[in-house]
Amino acid sequence: MKFRFVLPLTIFLILGSLEQGFAQFHQQPAKIGRKEGQKDATPVLFRAYPVMETPQRFKVYLIANVVYDLMQFVVENKEYHAACEFEALFTCTDTKKIYSRLWKSEAVVANYRTTNRRDLYHVSIDSITLPPGEYVIQLDYRDLNGRIRFQQKFSINMEPPAGDYFAPPLLLEMRPGEESLSVPFPYRPLAMISTLPFNRQLGVLLQGQFVHPVDTLRIRFRITPEISENQPVTLDTTVSFAQATRWRMVLQPPFQKLFPGKHELSISYQWDSQKEEQHIPFTVSWQERPRSLADFDYALKALKFALDKDQYKALFSGNKKEKRKAFFQYWHSLDPTPETAYNELMVEFYQRVDSTDLWWGKKGRYGWRTDPGKIYLLYGRPNQIIDRSLDPERPYMEWIYELPDRRLRFRFQALEGRRLYKLISQKEEPKS
Repeated sequence: MKFRFVLPLTIFLILGSLEQGFAQFHQQPAKIGRKEGQKDATPVLFRAYPVMETPQRFKVYLIANVVYDLMQFVVENKEYHAACEFEALFTCTDTKKIYSRLWKSEAVVANYRTTNRRDLYHVSIDSITLPPGEYVIQLDYRDLNGRIRFQQKFSINMEPPAGDYFAPPLLLEMRPGEESLSVPFPYRPLAMISTLPFNRQLGVLLQGQFVHPVDTLRIRFRITPEISENQPVTLDTTVSFAQATRWRMVLQPPFQKLFPGKHELSISYQWDSQKEEQHIPFTVSWQERPRSLADFDYALKALKFALDKDQYKALFSGNKKEKRKAFFQYWHSLDPTPETAYNELMVEFYQRVDSTDLWWGKKGRYGWRTDPGKIYLLYGRPNQIIDRSLDPERPYMEWIYELPDRRLRFRFQALEGRRLYKLISQKEEPKS
């Protein structure tokens, strides 16, 4: 079975991303999210990560991830600067004694576009040393360039173990070239633990302390999805020590195989005929998912346009559950990287659907059902655009696609400025 837009899509990927599209005759969409006076977004993710130094003392690392898009940047010397302040108050539930830590942090980026990214974040790390016990933590965040304030409360229990000690796992973002960015951690630490980003190269920092020296430690990871149709992910490794009591290591389970949804991470440690287990539920969240993929019925409608009637009928007959299964099986058959959960071809298609809705859609009209929307859905961004949509006598727009073996020209009559077009001619020219 052939898919009608595969060849043009390959060409499109060489030409550039959707984010660059149609800047010649359309304004870029407004940035999602607010900055000044933002109320309904969480500007910072925070985690208190405890590591036992001795049975009488824990070192608690204070890890904050602040999304760039939710920070207020100002321009200084052609760079974009953001500044924020954190204060963490630890109240011991037994003694009522209060410990505090106040620190400031700055972020500097090179261009305005980066300040609007929701998939990038500023990492701020500090630490405090505390005696064992149960604590209520209050974190106060303040944007020093804007009006955003944020407060969060949670609890943490740090009791020395009766025997061997295993610190909770810490997620790291394994970005090349950033190995020494976040001392004392080998990679950028993530404050999140209950929610993981989709399609990210992540590692897990594990560390602990044995009462007696150990030669060999076996670690087994198992990630079990809530949806039984998705296969569990496992990783086994054996670590050799030279009669060590303290240990620390970074493992890289195949998180990129995980689909969005709920999962459970189980970590099993085995040594000297002993065993310890940790169980952590978490959710894989796809923040950058195309909007048209969020609604299955809508995603199905758009795909119906890209297939002929017989293909669509054969694939998507049945009840909703059967249609969903056929939908993902179909896209999986076209996935250029089936070893990961991220399907580049599917994402590219639905990014095109989103773009056509943005540029030519309006209430009661899908953008991908308009004449330019249909062409864009099949061929992507043109190599060349001749835009005379505002010509008072003969308003039109022409798209030119340079394919390997031919040239395609599509001319549209502009009926409402740049909001409504009608296809009036199409030509195919051989390349000399």
